[in-house]
Amino acid sequence: MSTQRRSFTVTQEPRGEQYRALLGEALRHCDRFSLVQRSECIIDEAAKKVLVELSPHLREERTVSEWPGTKLLGGTATLREYELSEASAAILGRVAEGLYDWCQPARPEDLVLWRASDGPWLVTIAHERDAYFEVTAAERDELFRAIPALSSVIEAG
Repeated sequence: MSTQRRSFTVTQEPRGEQYRALLGEALRHCDRFSLVQRSECIIDEAAKKVLVELSPHLREERTVSEWPGTKLLGGTATLREYELSEASAAILGRVAEGLYDWCQPARPEDLVLWRASDGPWLVTIAHERDAYFEVTAAERDELFRAIPALSSVIEAG
């Protein structure tokens, strides 16, 4: 079986328990996650509370014009990278019900779960209701074994 990673499209948004199970599985593969705040868009009080709640887990903050799945044609955004731990995953699971809830103004945007080694494991482009995994076929199959319901919402490839 190939060890080369490829994109597997999420065809239906994981929500509720499926979303929280996905975050739990991410703890096995990822050590960090990122969220973006676009400069030209305002955020509301709920998003500000999320940023405050996540602040103890903040590892890095930088100004960017692109991140996985997105390249801005103009302007910039603040990308915040956080440690992925049981505590931070619990926050992600509590403040959103699904992958596409990570959209301004109610929350920071575009949750990306990053591998401990290199590269993204899961990329979301929330305002486009788009997401994909960057995994090997074996990793995809492992994900399906861990969360069987995901096999119906991720392109089989």
